[in-house]
Amino acid sequence: MTKYDICNMALTFIGSTRPISSFADQSTEATICGRFYDIARKSLLNETDWNFAKQSYTALTVVTDEANQEYQYVYEYPDDAIRILSVGLGDHHKEPFKIIYTDTDTDSVQRIVCNLKNAMAEYIVNVENTDLMPAYFTEALAWKLGGMIAIGLAKTPQIAQNAMQIQQGIVERAKYLSGAEKKQPLRSDNHYIRARR
Repeated sequence: MTKYDICNMALTFIGSTRPISSFADQSTEATICGRFYDIARKSLLNETDWNFAKQSYTALTVVTDEANQEYQYVYEYPDDAIRILSVGLGDHHKEPFKIIYTDTDTDSVQRIVCNLKNAMAEYIVNVENTDLMPAYFTEALAWKLGGMIAIGLAKTPQIAQNAMQIQQGIVERAKYLSGAEKKQPLRSDNHYIRARR
């Protein structure tokens, strides 16, 4: 499934019969989907600690040429991170941290500051590859996008309102499925376990 497939699902959900094949298509649907797709994706990734998008503790890169009066260490914000969950040396050693913005020669960038040497971070990855998204997430993303674009594309205000209400329920179900996925215990009556006995 591609991002355009997700957009077409969203368009179908709000009653549009004009699919897109690219954001460069010469249509209102393509323009609006192109404007909102990444916003919807990032917004949804930020909503919970998605199991499929969670990056286990990974070493941070220290920034040696920047000083911070409150914290001893300044680290680069991982390029693929959309949200930092914790900083430390693993699950049993977590350290208070803060996200700050600092100006470089060309831009303003995020930094992670804390008082821990050789710090590592657990974070939610900014997943762009749709092949890495489970079905419950792509469905939730399509509904979230549908809710966002409905005001501009839906034929009636009622369709837009319905899309917004439905997407809330679908997103909550996706969050539940993600949580259940990481907490599901391996049952003792599992046939794989019985076969090994």
